[in-house]
Amino acid sequence: MALELAHGNAVILIRQSAFERNGITRSAIDERYNLTADEFRVEEGLVVLGPLPSDDMLPELIDDLEQSGLVYFDDFFELTGNWPEWLKLYARGCEDRANLEALFDDGPLLDEGSAVLDPVDNDLRTNR
Repeated sequence: MALELAHGNAVILIRQSAFERNGITRSAIDERYNLTADEFRVEEGLVVLGPLPSDDMLPELIDDLEQSGLVYFDDFFELTGNWPEWLKLYARGCEDRANLEALFDDGPLLDEGSAVLDPVDNDLRTNR
């Protein structure tokens, strides 16, 4: 099940496999940042830290994750929480690249015969 991301506060999203591979533990995160159960969630290959109590924690947390061997963007990234209250965002991990690529297949909207994208596609192919 996808995890809901709260607006208004930053969150860190980490690939669960990277989190476990680098020997990071929940107890170490809890000890350093004193996160509650609602601020440390794991579901479907994704570890979500936050909403963080303070945005001031973000630089230090990112530095700690990088010092632990995680690579920004490849293994984790942050969302600032800077979206409107009326918008709900959900996240889930996708470890299997085949499943991820299926989301971006060449469906009907990207077909050369599509009147909506055809002029754009032609411009990209001919570099005009």
